[in-house]
Amino acid sequence: MPIKRGAMFCALYVFIIVTFLTHSSCSQFRSHDVQPTPVAQPPQGKGFPLEDHLEAVFKGRKPEYQKEAKPFERDYLLGPEDVLEIKVLLSPELDRSIRIGLDGYISYPLIGKVLVAGLTPYELEQKIAELLGEKYLKEPQVSIFVKEYKSRWTAVIGGVEEPGVFPLTKPVNTLVELLSRAGGLSKGQERLAGHKLYVIPARQKESADMPTIYTISVHELLETGSPELNIEILPGDIIYVPTTEFYFVSGEVKKPGAYALKKKMTVMQALSEAGSFSDIASMKDAKVTKRLPDGREVTVKINFKDVLDGKAENIPVDGGDVLYVGKSTLKVVGAYSQEYAKALSTAFTSGFASAFAFETVRGN
Repeated sequence: MPIKRGAMFCALYVFIIVTFLTHSSCSQFRSHDVQPTPVAQPPQGKGFPLEDHLEAVFKGRKPEYQKEAKPFERDYLLGPEDVLEIKVLLSPELDRSIRIGLDGYISYPLIGKVLVAGLTPYELEQKIAELLGEKYLKEPQVSIFVKEYKSRWTAVIGGVEEPGVFPLTKPVNTLVELLSRAGGLSKGQERLAGHKLYVIPARQKESADMPTIYTISVHELLETGSPELNIEILPGDIIYVPTTEFYFVSGEVKKPGAYALKKKMTVMQALSEAGSFSDIASMKDAKVTKRLPDGREVTVKINFKDVLDGKAENIPVDGGDVLYVGKSTLKVVGAYSQEYAKALSTAFTSGFASAFAFETVRGN
């Protein structure tokens, strides 16, 4: 009897252990098989900075990211021309590298054409697993990797640490996020007064004679954090950060042309770079044309005489500004009078010499 009771206890103990292990195994399988309802999470991978990306971009530093990070492609919305790497666990014959067609469909073994445009890779994994599981496989495990991003991208070029083409991995992608992913502004780049960057939209208005270009102040965007300037970047847009900005001087100056913008430059300094006034320039008739971030142009009149006397502001010059110096009517008339007098004098001298020569020849 003691032997039987001991055997019963041993059998019961083995039954409990086996039951616990079985339950644990099923729980682990279920946790992988059924995904919980997705909740809002901070972006993972290379786009998840460990510091304030606004501050990093402004200071020209590359933001610090998680070291062992997964690409945050799982939020990417698939589209035409994207290339997918599809794998099915324990079914290597179904592994495929497939390009999404222009119609947004792919053709996959056993299940035929599947509409994938507008889905995330995770959503497509679930869709293909569901279709395969209906008739062909039992609880298939599907994984999808975006091999080539072709449908949703933007280019960041110019004065950034890592210029290149970047996939738009989220439903809404902002200008600051793309600058951050490009490593921020180039190291050592001089912080210019009124420094600007440009966003060239992929979709242009058909009725527009000139292409639309959004001009954005880096100071307003990064120092003040203006939300109005942190615009949404759409597929195909190009972000251009000039490495050097220029202003232009025209009219009555000695050396009209384009000049590199220097830090905290003013109209007096801009005039000096262009060799100052010409002989017929008007100190009171000058103007600066500036382009606002929304594309509108404003013209500011300048009286250089008042600026020199401290009666008017020596206004700053921004990239893209055009400084124009007009003519002085009095100086023009004076110059013409001098030229006219010089011409008369030359003509008189020439005529007198000719008459003298003629009389001399006739007298001989």
